[in-house]
Amino acid sequence: MSNQEQNISSRLESFGIDDSVIGPVLEVHGKLGLLGYQELIARHPIEEVTVPATREQSAFQLLVYTPQSDHDEHYARVVHAPIFLGPDANARVRTIWLATAEPNTKLFFTASPTTITSPYNKLNHEGRIRVARGNTEPLVTPLLRYLEREKITTVEQIGYSFGGLTAATGSRLSPEYGITTVEGIFAEPAAVAMYGLLKLARNFNGTAKPFDEYVQATQSKALHEAKDVSRRNKIHYLLGFFGLTNMAIARCLAQPIFEDQVIGALQKNKDMYAAIAHGTKSELSTTEEMQAVLKRIEGIADVGARVVGITMNGMYHSGGEDLNLHLALLLQAHNEVDQRRVNNHAHTQIQ
Repeated sequence: MSNQEQNISSRLESFGIDDSVIGPVLEVHGKLGLLGYQELIARHPIEEVTVPATREQSAFQLLVYTPQSDHDEHYARVVHAPIFLGPDANARVRTIWLATAEPNTKLFFTASPTTITSPYNKLNHEGRIRVARGNTEPLVTPLLRYLEREKITTVEQIGYSFGGLTAATGSRLSPEYGITTVEGIFAEPAAVAMYGLLKLARNFNGTAKPFDEYVQATQSKALHEAKDVSRRNKIHYLLGFFGLTNMAIARCLAQPIFEDQVIGALQKNKDMYAAIAHGTKSELSTTEEMQAVLKRIEGIADVGARVVGITMNGMYHSGGEDLNLHLALLLQAHNEVDQRRVNNHAHTQIQ
């Protein structure tokens, strides 16, 4: 094992990542870590799709990875982006990182509302009012309609931060579009507790402090180049805070709506299992708040047995910027969900 691999391995162990997960993460890093951005996207083609606007919704964008090998054309992983992450260079690196870990599964990486000048992923007036009042459906229905048209029938839904909330909502609504969600992984989800807008802004602002450390820890040339491009566009992203759609989203995130989305998702998808992951040093929500949410969900009949909690020791909210840690978290959550599924099945068989 090289010094770089040893450093990554030791770092992942410090967060409580299992040895069975570290190997696959190192394999992905070994394939991608030394590649520059242009070489990375040349070797791993990712399609950028723009879905035309309707009367209800502006055009929206997403990134799509399609396996070159034989695969189930009706099964996909759907990754919901954190806030302010459009289909840019940063998102492409993230998509390739995740796709390399599961190369035989189609992957959709959704974009979120970003700059104030971007015409994409924006809500109309009615949608903004609904979202501001805590109704997240307008944020995911265009995606679900698109997946339905693409004849996707079974999905795993994954999200981090704001994406954790929209992944939960997408899971809850998916059966209405003929799509079964079999697994949900909601990491560092937003909208866990009631906050005033000022406190919410302070919490999100606090996530910036360890940001660069997590980016550096990925040890990826392509990610550094992608982040440099994003930084040059920083003023446009900052102005995005004042966009009408993002102002509505901010009001939405100040409300404790995540829990009901997860409960609804598990109730409507009878074979779905979910993992809720949380960093013990998260600035967005406290460990006590997350444990309380998990405990209430676990107490609901026919739902509680299908959810697992994942604790990431010492991880701040921006831990998702370390692509190795982010991938390790998702793989560990997937393994624990699979184990819970097996255990529940065995228990049912005994009865």
